[in-house]
Amino acid sequence: MAVKTRFHKKIGGELFNYLIENKRDFVVEKTKMGNPTIILGKKNFYVRNKPVTKGSLGRISQFQAQVRRSSLFDFVSQREKPEITKETERICNSMLWKGFNFEEDEKEIKRGLYVDLNSAYWQGCKTLGLIDDEIFEDINENYQKKSRLKMVGTLGKKDRVIEYVNGKKSITYAKPVNKSKVVSANVYERLRKFIDELMIWVYQQNPDNFIGYYVDCFWLREIDFDVLSKIEELFDIKMGVCDLKMVYNQHNRLSVIMTKEDDIKKYDVQLRRLQFDNYQFLHNFDTPFNNLKFDVLWKTMTKKS
Repeated sequence: MAVKTRFHKKIGGELFNYLIENKRDFVVEKTKMGNPTIILGKKNFYVRNKPVTKGSLGRISQFQAQVRRSSLFDFVSQREKPEITKETERICNSMLWKGFNFEEDEKEIKRGLYVDLNSAYWQGCKTLGLIDDEIFEDINENYQKKSRLKMVGTLGKKDRVIEYVNGKKSITYAKPVNKSKVVSANVYERLRKFIDELMIWVYQQNPDNFIGYYVDCFWLREIDFDVLSKIEELFDIKMGVCDLKMVYNQHNRLSVIMTKEDDIKKYDVQLRRLQFDNYQFLHNFDTPFNNLKFDVLWKTMTKKS
């Protein structure tokens, strides 16, 4: 196999334009986050704000190796690629990611509670048994939250390949992956599903007290010590008192503006109480959190009579 030489570029526009204007053959690989790598023969030019150090690459490799040795990875890998891919799609399509639960004519909520699962995906890796305590603590102490999130995201990495011939776009396709990466992608979606399910579980404990959630943070009208104590069995959390204001823009789209101390954030709103009530879980949240079972197969939801 030919060894490729890696080069880092902060901006890839000049190189890309040069290759187009000089009618060169080359390939562009783009991640889901839009980060491109320009491949010219045996040279790879990866375009990022900062270069990826050998130390970081080593840590990513160590993390991925631990995940591949986990019982969940082994459980998923016992099936064939097409079946795993189909399950991954179903799990991904079942997630809501965000949703709110208040009356459409409600204009403001004063002194609500904002709860954030601190580094939810990284903590989730430990909860699902994907990594051991040693690497969890090491990465937690020596890498920033953004770096940890990127590390976890490598499990679900999906690349699009764009081929250029004589400087003109030829074909675009998903980069082929081996079974190990198909399994990793499934495990990654299971991790994200678990966080999504936890948000819906909070809603189910008291729908009238639940304002909404956004990926890994949620809002309550009043503090619920029972709910928070259960969550703290699995995750470190951050809390704060906030005011929420509902506003419509010129296109009649609803947003929530959160004011918390000196911090102001805006969230787009989808009112989803019906979807919350009909949400399909992968994991059994009826059991205590310390008895959660992660090696389960996706079951297609049957229609209610």
